[in-house]
Amino acid sequence: MADDLTVIASEVVTNAVVHAKSAMTLSLHRQGRSVRGEVADHSPVWPTLLPAGPNEEHGRGLAIVSAYSERWGVDPAPEGKIVWFVCGERQGS
Repeated sequence: MADDLTVIASEVVTNAVVHAKSAMTLSLHRQGRSVRGEVADHSPVWPTLLPAGPNEEHGRGLAIVSAYSERWGVDPAPEGKIVWFVCGERQGS
């Protein structure tokens, strides 16, 4: 699970740095056998899952988050938004 968490957190934090261009906070919370991660930033613009062609440098972040997490989403916050994800142990782990 640590490798998956690292990949997911890296993608969500990178999105906040590149697109929100504001202060942000990453927090991780253990929930039984799962971990919920949250990245809060001050941008009201929600991330969008975009299709990326094979030769494009950008546009795969949320697809990676979707592939590596059990679920993810965005919640409004008083000063922006919170992008969250849940990562659990894989079958057979």
